[in-house]
Amino acid sequence: MKIAVLGYGNVARSLGIGWAKKGHSVLFGVREPEKQSVKAFLSANPGARARPISEAIDESELITLAIPYEAAKATVESAGDLGGKIVLDCTNPIGPGLKLEVGHTISGAEEIARRAVGGLVVKSFNTTGWENLEDSSYPGYGGHRPVMYVCGDHDEANRTVCALAEDLGFESCNWGPLEGARYLEPMAMLWIIPVRSKGHGQDFAFGLFKREREARPAKVTGDDLKAFYNAFSGSDFDFMERMLHPHCVLGFPGSSFGGKTVGRKAIMNLFKGIQQIMDGTLRFEVDWAEVVGDRGVVQFYTFGIPPQGGRYQNRGAAIYRFSDGMIIDFQDYLDTEIIQAFWPNGQPSEPPDNIEKLLSKAERLL
Repeated sequence: MKIAVLGYGNVARSLGIGWAKKGHSVLFGVREPEKQSVKAFLSANPGARARPISEAIDESELITLAIPYEAAKATVESAGDLGGKIVLDCTNPIGPGLKLEVGHTISGAEEIARRAVGGLVVKSFNTTGWENLEDSSYPGYGGHRPVMYVCGDHDEANRTVCALAEDLGFESCNWGPLEGARYLEPMAMLWIIPVRSKGHGQDFAFGLFKREREARPAKVTGDDLKAFYNAFSGSDFDFMERMLHPHCVLGFPGSSFGGKTVGRKAIMNLFKGIQQIMDGTLRFEVDWAEVVGDRGVVQFYTFGIPPQGGRYQNRGAAIYRFSDGMIIDFQDYLDTEIIQAFWPNGQPSEPPDNIEKLLSKAERLL
């Protein structure tokens, strides 16, 4: 990737040299390339190249702001239309007395974004010192790596910066929108103040520790399916998402929904939308749920109160297929002719004796 690193101080050097070692094309953008201190910097870092700031910006795909905050604001404002380039903001808006100049309702990154016309501003590499940017390794912690938070309003740009963090040995964490900088900039003070005024030393970093959850059983049970419907009733979408295979397919044969929804994310968006339309009142009562091998069937009653008033209620059944202990396909039969073909004499209150036969009949009806 073509990267312009603006500045040639410790942060700029640590980032630029580190990325160059990973195969990126790095140009250091400086105000005065002929300045003696710049020549000394280039001499001390063989292979490093420097250009005037405007040229470095023009030749890059990503612009790294490794200069003081006020200079960063002025630089992006004077750069003109950045034409969709990523602007990586590594600054912190620190004023006299080690106090943040902005925060809580706005961030330095958002102020920079206001000035970066056409730029995709991403905040990162501001919560630790150059010592960790230069060497992120902390042996003796079981393979755990320091965390580097990333936030910005453009997900593809965030992912690009996450990859650059991984290149330098950090565990990247995509926080989400740029307003997250309102929290990352104060977080930086938790590193800066102990180092600058408490004599703590620079050899520490923040980590992200994740508790290992018990592995999901290889097979889905009837109780799992009941819990899935209970989670829908309680809007526990995290639980529901964990039960869905990434390539899951959902269909509503014979109903007005029609068609199929493919993929875990798309299905979860549909479920959230349905519950939102119902103002969170949609509930499910499962009559019974049975599983045979990699297939299952659930009979349920669903009800809720639509925003326009009245009461929604329906009976339904769903046929499931499982893979790797997750739902990979389910067909949701609401009160349609297909259900009547299932059970001509009405839905039974108990599971039929021959679930295998029922499942085979359902697949023929499809």
